[in-house]
Amino acid sequence: MPTSFWIDVERKIAFVETSGVTSSHDLLCSLAALLDHPGHRPDMRLLLDMREVVPLVPQPDVAMIGGFIREHADMIGRLKIAVVVSTDGNFRIAERQKAELEGSECNMEVFRAMCEVREWLGLSGDDVPQLDQDAVAG
Repeated sequence: MPTSFWIDVERKIAFVETSGVTSSHDLLCSLAALLDHPGHRPDMRLLLDMREVVPLVPQPDVAMIGGFIREHADMIGRLKIAVVVSTDGNFRIAERQKAELEGSECNMEVFRAMCEVREWLGLSGDDVPQLDQDAVAG
């Protein structure tokens, strides 16, 4: 499971890119590393690019990920989370994750196309997926 993240401090956005077989543990480790990174700020937006993931986390783990996000709400802040997926199954699972976060301060939306993500997050076409030299990697 290759997972990497980049933080663009100037644009206040963190990019998490995952591919291959990804477990909930893999995703939670990546999110924990992102939150611990000195470049992370609570006012950042988050883009989870999971278009290359097969399969996305199993249904029983959806609540665990929601619990992690709620538990770390003080570090996450009023997070705007965009999740982009490519399959119907992963879309349904991501939608269930979104439902787990209802009532929290996190605003999560699930997308199939990067152009929709760019619009929702207020990014220009050049912002995704390429980052400039000011971005820091984790």
